[in-house]
Amino acid sequence: MSIFLAELIGTALLIILGDGVVANCLLNKSKGQNGGWIVITMGWAMAVFVGVFAVGSYSGAHLNSAVTIAMAVAGNITWDQVPMYIGAQMLGAFLAPVAYMPRINNISTLRPMRMPNWVFSAPRQLSVVPFRTW
Repeated sequence: MSIFLAELIGTALLIILGDGVVANCLLNKSKGQNGGWIVITMGWAMAVFVGVFAVGSYSGAHLNSAVTIAMAVAGNITWDQVPMYIGAQMLGAFLAPVAYMPRINNISTLRPMRMPNWVFSAPRQLSVVPFRTW
């Protein structure tokens, strides 16, 4: 398997499984509705594990552009390979949601997420600041 194909498949697996657990917890009429943050966190952890385990021996399983750039800076891969890795990761992340397209019948089944009041530190007319700056 080529490095390009391995990164594409690994990233696609990561996104498919990670987005799948979020959809399971947030979509109305799903068996995992209201599963909570611990289910989502464990699902994303398993998604990373599956992606890395599936393609680690072929490409090193970077699955993330930041990891690829860090590996290039550290000298573990050549800078010539960086565009190939990043291109495969972007394409895999783009193609992964296509797997869900036949399943999405009604997007209105999504529940809006409620943010805690402390997230907004400025009046909503001015801006939304995710943390306090004073």
